[in-house]
Amino acid sequence: MTKQTENPLVQHLQRLAGEDGERPPDRGALAALRSSLARDRPLEALRVVLPAVAIGREVGDRERRAVEDSAVLLAQLYSLHPVSGERTLASALRRSMSERDSDSIEGRFRALLSAAREDLPAHLRHAVGLIASGGAGIDWTGLLRAIREWGRDDRRVQRAWARDFWAQEPADDDPEPPAPPAA
Repeated sequence: MTKQTENPLVQHLQRLAGEDGERPPDRGALAALRSSLARDRPLEALRVVLPAVAIGREVGDRERRAVEDSAVLLAQLYSLHPVSGERTLASALRRSMSERDSDSIEGRFRALLSAAREDLPAHLRHAVGLIASGGAGIDWTGLLRAIREWGRDDRRVQRAWARDFWAQEPADDDPEPPAPPAA
């Protein structure tokens, strides 16, 4: 397993996929998650997700639903590409774009950045599909955090993803990035 396993839901999903190396994949559970996404029936995914999601009794119904919905979406996306890594979704998409030299990936990414919360599942499904075709792993814990924070007024997630996608990356042979100028 990769080092991102501090999240119980991600650990649970990695066990289902056999990423932990301790047991074979639970293909039935992963298929149920994919099916719930394809048929837009997130409640069917709850039976797979809820054992790994701890929500305190003091949490209100609205917050409980938001946590459950985020967990279900992440699990559904994971079932499409059960490969963990350290790349954010944006940097994994950037890698896919550089491997294919495709403007359509950038167009999909731009649409994702401007997506409303209710449209996020469809945009993320397309993004994960593009990443899966290239085989890159995804930081699923980071993606769960991004899904939970998507509607923030400061658009922190979207800004971070924009930097990950469009900012110049240092060359692999550069020992470290240049130091900022002293103030």
